[in-house]
Amino acid sequence: TYKFELLDESSENVFYSQTFVIDDYIEVSDADLFFNADGGIDTITVSSNAKWEISMDTDSWCHLTRLDNELFLKVDRNTSVSEKTDFFKLKTDSKEIRVTIKQEGRNLYVSEPYLYFDADGGGKTITVTSNYDWSCTCECDWIYYSVNENKLNIHVLENDNNKRRESIVKV
Repeated sequence: TYKFELLDESSENVFYSQTFVIDDYIEVSDADLFFNADGGIDTITVSSNAKWEISMDTDSWCHLTRLDNELFLKVDRNTSVSEKTDFFKLKTDSKEIRVTIKQEGRNLYVSEPYLYFDADGGGKTITVTSNYDWSCTCECDWIYYSVNENKLNIHVLENDNNKRRESIVKV
């Protein structure tokens, strides 16, 4: 609220007075933020004609830092397959705005979850589709593997003892 007054020459008498009410406003550069499963950092610019504050903070997987009229949001990696959703609020004396944060869950698909080889061994290639960086491990000495982008090449050595063998390659 602002008051405007015009005084006479003596500066003692008010001959005109008017009160102005200027509404607060608060805006953000992006009110809906989306992150992939790997997380990341985003910057939100806040525009306002009034003093503002963060009125509701985020969960532990989101880290919010304010520097003047910018907010820096760091989102941790999502190790769950479930999507995460959170929000925070910014407010002035009379206005409030909500910023929503969504993060996708981890997804990983292999083109063939089970591979079978005859006693001669051999090689097969499967496709791995994922929304995050992946790796694989195998704890046996008769399976070798290599990764080339989204392809997992698996090579099995010959089985010369006539006993069935099984192992797991973890992706």
